[in-house]
Amino acid sequence: MLQYLGRYYVPYINRRCGRSGTLWEGRYKASLIQEEDYLLACYRYIELNPVRAGMVDRPGHIAGPATIAAPWDSQTPHLGNDRFKEQVEAMVERTIGQARRGRPKKTASNIL
Repeated sequence: MLQYLGRYYVPYINRRCGRSGTLWEGRYKASLIQEEDYLLACYRYIELNPVRAGMVDRPGHIAGPATIAAPWDSQTPHLGNDRFKEQVEAMVERTIGQARRGRPKKTASNIL
């Protein structure tokens, strides 16, 4: 099924919409958000995207300025203070954050 999508549907959509590349370009990113007010700012940003792009005149029933800055920094996988991050790390029993890209450097301890 996915092979079919890649071979036939994606080129069809690209021709029809005048675009190129895959339908799923870019990397999916998810962020944990601690503050309710900040979550609402994220919702507002997402809902106003069609207005800023000129696709629609008004967002559904949301009143607000048509220009609002992106409420997150793409480098952080969580939106909250350090205590919030530590609580989530304890719950999922793993660290949250950007890992170094690539293969770890060889050292005497990991050669054997």
